Amino acid sequence: MKNSTLRLTVLTAFVVAMTSVSDVVFAKGWTSRESVSVSFEPCYGFCPVYDLKIQADGTVLFHGERHTAVLGDRSVRKTPATYRRVLRSLASFRPANGTTADTKCVDRVTDHPHFRIVWKESNGRETVLRHDTGCFSPTNKRLNAAVDHLPGLLGVAGYAKQTQSPGVSRG
Repeated sequence: MKNSTLRLTVLTAFVVAMTSVSDVVFAKGWTSRESVSVSFEPCYGFCPVYDLKIQADGTVLFHGERHTAVLGDRSVRKTPATYRRVLRSLASFRPANGTTADTKCVDRVTDHPHFRIVWKESNGRETVLRHDTGCFSPTNKRLNAAVDHLPGLLGVAGYAKQTQSPGVSRG
């Protein structure tokens, strides 16, 4: 009886210890999931359609979907400082934490591309800003400039370059 109780105690201690270790590993991995993503959506023309993401460790992920020089997935290695620079460049446009918002217009024209920015925190909470580049205001002019600068800053400008491929329709 004492041996089985001792074995059960040792087994329980082992399971608890392994669970604690896996929680620590999970927590470390979760921290690296902090990111900023920008999705460039279709327009009525040949606008490049792609997703761009930079993670807190500086990893940049590019996925070209349509009308880009590169289709499919690519990754580029930047630094955590680059990630922080992206955060700073977009900070004044970020909605309240955990919310989804649309930019406000003073004037609007149609047929312009849209993009969506997602700030993902280490706890998984997302903050989203949706923007129509035909939605004009002084603030939106600065937002457009900040987002236009991202592909160059992140080393994917060549991938994202607008390209028309034979047989690929507009939009």
